[in-house]
Amino acid sequence: MQPSLASKFRRKQINSLFLGSLLDFANELKPDLVVICSNAPLEMEKLEELNSRHQTFLVVSDANRCLELLQANQTVHHYTRRQELQDDVIRDILMHLLSAKKITESSNLLFLYGRNDWDYFSQILMLEVSTLRNLSWLRSLAELEHIAPLEILETVLEMALELGAEGREGKPVGTILVLGDHRNVLKNTRSLVLNPFKGYSRSQRDIMAIETRDSIKEIAKIDGAIIISSSGIVQAGGQYLDFRAADVDLSPGLGSRHAAAAAASKGTESVAFAISESTGIVRVFAAGKLFLQINPRQHSLLRI
Repeated sequence: MQPSLASKFRRKQINSLFLGSLLDFANELKPDLVVICSNAPLEMEKLEELNSRHQTFLVVSDANRCLELLQANQTVHHYTRRQELQDDVIRDILMHLLSAKKITESSNLLFLYGRNDWDYFSQILMLEVSTLRNLSWLRSLAELEHIAPLEILETVLEMALELGAEGREGKPVGTILVLGDHRNVLKNTRSLVLNPFKGYSRSQRDIMAIETRDSIKEIAKIDGAIIISSSGIVQAGGQYLDFRAADVDLSPGLGSRHAAAAAASKGTESVAFAISESTGIVRVFAAGKLFLQINPRQHSLLRI
């Protein structure tokens, strides 16, 4: 339902107050970067004052609004990922800024955004990047973006950590999630069971959907690896990985599951997430080597 004229006017008033408050905060706190996330029209006078005093980064999700700002000679970042505007989006923007070297891990950022609405400000957030826990994990994952987008890598890691920490229905779960280069991966696998994902539409196999992630966690109880394309579409479950494991160098104590994961990542352009059934520890393998190791019972993914 479209907002009423009175509601639109009220929103405009509130956005104006937030923008004015942002300017006051910025003048007092002197952040390294001010980030504004909004599709709503902004008061150009206040925006120009902000630009003249502080380094500012505008983020919009609407393509038409992006074009308008570009035509007005404003530097703008077009956010195209699928999340609604909430804490995950702030984290995405933070990772983009770090990857683009617009900020460092010692930077202080001031955010203005709407928690669940791109047109309506509701939050001002002062963020000290150095205080964020486990930022190094996400920065490490960014090194694997030649295999899959960071959004997909992060989602698979989060699923693996949840399986390692919680298991399924209170029972430990040990499995392998192989992401990327799925055609070559599948050439070197054989089914241990009937493929539980066969016959479902692409949208029903998309790991960005909560329902799909829940299905993966359920199917993880079945023996065999789960194969996921670089675009985040589940291709098969219950797969035996038939890769040569003799050439991979593993730490003592790691068994056949980790050897299979390492070998799969070495024989293809994929990354393999192995979850230990006994400890819940998640080990990420890339190019045949241990890339990342996380105990999910002691740590969790970065949260803003």
